[in-house]
Amino acid sequence: MDYAVQPLFPGGCFWSANLPIFDSRPGSLRDALLAQQRAWVTILATEFRRAVAAGEIADIDPETAAFQVGAELNGVNPALRLGDDDSVTMAWQVVDSLLDAA
Repeated sequence: MDYAVQPLFPGGCFWSANLPIFDSRPGSLRDALLAQQRAWVTILATEFRRAVAAGEIADIDPETAAFQVGAELNGVNPALRLGDDDSVTMAWQVVDSLLDAA
Protein backbone atom coordinates (compact mmCIF):
# COMPACT_ATOMS: atom_id res chain seq x y z
CA MET A 1 0.00 0.00 0.00
CA ASP A 2 2.82 2.37 0.82
CA TYR A 3 4.24 1.88 -2.66
CA ALA A 4 0.90 2.86 -4.20
CA VAL A 5 0.58 5.90 -1.94
CA GLN A 6 4.16 7.11 -2.52
CA PRO A 7 5.00 5.75 -5.98
CA LEU A 8 8.40 5.86 -7.59
CA PHE A 9 6.81 6.75 -10.95
CA PRO A 10 4.24 9.43 -11.84
CA GLY A 11 1.74 6.77 -12.98
CA GLY A 12 2.14 4.80 -9.78
CA CYS A 13 3.09 1.15 -9.82
CA PHE A 14 4.42 0.27 -13.27
CA TRP A 15 3.09 -3.27 -13.05
CA SER A 16 -0.43 -2.36 -11.90
CA ALA A 17 -0.70 0.53 -14.34
CA ASN A 18 0.27 -1.59 -17.34
CA LEU A 19 -1.48 -4.87 -16.59
CA PRO A 20 -4.88 -3.72 -17.89
CA ILE A 21 -3.32 -2.16 -20.98
CA PHE A 22 -1.25 -5.13 -22.11
CA ASP A 23 -3.08 -8.14 -20.63
CA SER A 24 -4.72 -8.97 -23.96
CA ARG A 25 -1.87 -7.91 -26.25
CA PRO A 26 0.49 -10.77 -27.10
CA GLY A 27 4.18 -10.00 -26.88
CA SER A 28 7.20 -9.72 -24.66
CA LEU A 29 5.80 -6.91 -22.47
CA ARG A 30 2.65 -8.90 -21.74
CA ASP A 31 4.80 -11.95 -20.99
CA ALA A 32 6.95 -9.94 -18.56
CA LEU A 33 3.87 -8.48 -16.84
CA LEU A 34 2.35 -11.95 -16.56
CA ALA A 35 5.54 -13.42 -15.09
CA GLN A 36 5.80 -10.59 -12.57
CA GLN A 37 2.13 -10.92 -11.57
CA ARG A 38 2.48 -14.68 -11.08
CA ALA A 39 5.68 -14.19 -9.06
CA TRP A 40 3.97 -11.56 -6.86
CA VAL A 41 0.96 -13.78 -6.16
CA THR A 42 3.34 -16.66 -5.39
CA ILE A 43 5.18 -14.47 -2.86
CA LEU A 44 1.89 -13.51 -1.23
CA ALA A 45 0.73 -17.15 -1.09
CA THR A 46 4.07 -18.20 0.41
CA GLU A 47 3.70 -15.54 3.10
CA PHE A 48 0.17 -16.68 3.89
CA ARG A 49 1.41 -20.28 4.17
CA ARG A 50 4.21 -19.15 6.49
CA ALA A 51 1.79 -17.14 8.67
CA VAL A 52 -0.57 -20.12 8.97
CA ALA A 53 2.31 -22.48 9.83
CA ALA A 54 3.60 -20.03 12.46
CA GLY A 55 0.15 -19.74 14.01
CA GLU A 56 -0.04 -16.02 13.21
CA ILE A 57 -3.34 -16.46 11.38
CA ALA A 58 -5.88 -19.24 11.24
CA ASP A 59 -5.90 -21.71 8.38
CA ILE A 60 -6.91 -20.10 5.09
CA ASP A 61 -6.42 -21.06 1.47
CA PRO A 62 -3.15 -19.26 0.67
CA GLU A 63 -3.73 -19.09 -3.09
CA THR A 64 -7.18 -17.55 -2.71
CA ALA A 65 -5.95 -15.07 -0.10
CA ALA A 66 -2.99 -14.15 -2.31
CA PHE A 67 -5.31 -13.58 -5.27
CA GLN A 68 -7.60 -11.40 -3.17
CA VAL A 69 -4.80 -9.24 -1.77
CA GLY A 70 -3.08 -8.99 -5.16
CA ALA A 71 -6.33 -7.88 -6.79
CA GLU A 72 -6.93 -5.37 -4.03
CA LEU A 73 -3.49 -3.84 -4.44
CA ASN A 74 -3.89 -3.69 -8.22
CA GLY A 75 -7.13 -1.77 -7.66
CA VAL A 76 -5.61 0.77 -5.28
CA ASN A 77 -3.07 2.05 -7.81
CA PRO A 78 -5.53 3.43 -10.40
CA ALA A 79 -7.91 4.58 -7.66
CA LEU A 80 -5.18 6.74 -6.15
CA ARG A 81 -4.15 8.09 -9.56
CA LEU A 82 -7.80 9.12 -10.04
CA GLY A 83 -7.82 10.97 -6.72
CA ASP A 84 -9.66 8.43 -4.57
CA ASP A 85 -7.68 8.86 -1.38
CA ASP A 86 -10.20 6.72 0.54
CA SER A 87 -9.19 3.69 -1.53
CA VAL A 88 -6.24 2.95 0.77
CA THR A 89 -8.46 2.88 3.85
CA MET A 90 -10.96 0.66 2.07
CA ALA A 91 -8.21 -1.64 0.82
CA TRP A 92 -6.86 -2.03 4.35
CA GLN A 93 -10.38 -2.83 5.55
CA VAL A 94 -10.63 -5.60 2.95
CA VAL A 95 -7.23 -7.04 3.96
CA ASP A 96 -8.11 -6.76 7.66
CA SER A 97 -11.42 -8.55 7.15
CA LEU A 98 -9.68 -11.27 5.20
CA LEU A 99 -7.22 -11.77 8.06
CA ASP A 100 -9.94 -11.45 10.72
CA ALA A 101 -11.93 -14.18 8.97
CA ALA A 102 -8.83 -16.35 9.07
